[in-house]
Amino acid sequence: MRALKIEKKPSLLDNLVGKFVKIIEKYTCYAIVSGYVSILLGEERPTQDVDIIISPLEKNKAKEMYGELLSVGFEIPENFENFFKILFELKEKVDVFTQEKWYFDLKVAKDLFDRFTLENRIKVIIGPIELFISPPEIQIPYKLYLGAEKDIKDATFLYHKLRNIIDEEKLELIAKEMKISLEILGNEKKKI
Repeated sequence: MRALKIEKKPSLLDNLVGKFVKIIEKYTCYAIVSGYVSILLGEERPTQDVDIIISPLEKNKAKEMYGELLSVGFEIPENFENFFKILFELKEKVDVFTQEKWYFDLKVAKDLFDRFTLENRIKVIIGPIELFISPPEIQIPYKLYLGAEKDIKDATFLYHKLRNIIDEEKLELIAKEMKISLEILGNEKKKI
C-alpha cells in the first residue's frame, strides 16, 4: 500500500475527518474522494462536504456503525431503516452532519471505479491522524470528468503534487475508460 506523510499541523477539518473515519474503519473499508483530497494535500480552497466511499456492510454492522456515529455527536437525519435502505440498498448518498460547518457524503461502492478506489487507496499520515484517500490514477480523471473550474484545478494540483507516485499507465487506462482526455494536464505531464 502506498503511503504519504504530510508535514503540517492538522486543521480543524482534518481532525473532524479523522474522528469520523476512525469510526467508519471499525466496520468497513473506506476511501476519501473528491475535493477534500486536494485540500488535505495542501490546496487552499473551501469545501463544505467530505465525500467518502465505503464497502457494503451487513445490516447488523451498519446498525452498530450508525449508532456509534450518533453516540459521538454526528447527526443523521434518517432513522436507521431509511439510512440502511438509502445507502446500502438504493446505493445513494447519505449526508452525515457535524456540529461544525462541514458534513460528510457517505456513499457505498457501486461500480468498478469505486471498487478500484477502495482496493488501491493510499494511506495519508498527518500528525497523529491516518486517513485513506482515493488513488490519483482515478481521482485525477474523475475530477476532469466533473469539469468545473475547481475540479480541473484539483486535477492539475493532484497531478503535480503526486506525480512521483502516479502509475502513468493506470492513469491513462482509467482516463480512457472514463472517456476523459488528459490533454489539459499537458504542461504538467511534460515535467515528468
